[in-house]
Amino acid sequence: MDACTSRSCPKGGDPKAVDLAEVLASLKTTLDEGAGVARSAGAVIDDNREGIDQIIARLAALEQTATELMAQLNAVIEENRGSITKSFDNLEELTGELNERVDELVATLQTTFQYLQDLGGNSSDLIDDQRPTIEEMLLNLQETTRNLKEFSRILAEQPDALIRGKGQHGRKNEEEK
Repeated sequence: MDACTSRSCPKGGDPKAVDLAEVLASLKTTLDEGAGVARSAGAVIDDNREGIDQIIARLAALEQTATELMAQLNAVIEENRGSITKSFDNLEELTGELNERVDELVATLQTTFQYLQDLGGNSSDLIDDQRPTIEEMLLNLQETTRNLKEFSRILAEQPDALIRGKGQHGRKNEEEK
């Protein structure tokens, strides 16, 4: 056994025994501190009573609005349950059809892609083979465009040139009139 001093052991000398006076003193201190905390909390609540009351009122109004909204939502769902069920059934049917056709669509896209690749290669070969002819056509188009510009300019300056032909440029002498 441990040796007890007059302060550490209760009467009777058992070190494991607890002094009732110490326990009661500790309990009194704890209760006094708890009462102080409760008074402080009460003061905070009293200081904020108006705000707390407003929050409680708003929460009650919010709860009422949410309850009404849920009732309306339930009514709308109930009214449209048949349409909603049909829509989901149609969606399920449509996705089923799409799933069935996916392989077909993939094959079609692959075929189209291959065709476009082949066409691109063939077009390139065709252009290379016909390059001289294409260049000659472009030169002819340039010459034709120049001629049309000149013709338009003449008609703009001398509208009667279409009937009488192109006139002389510059001023006419008084004698030639």
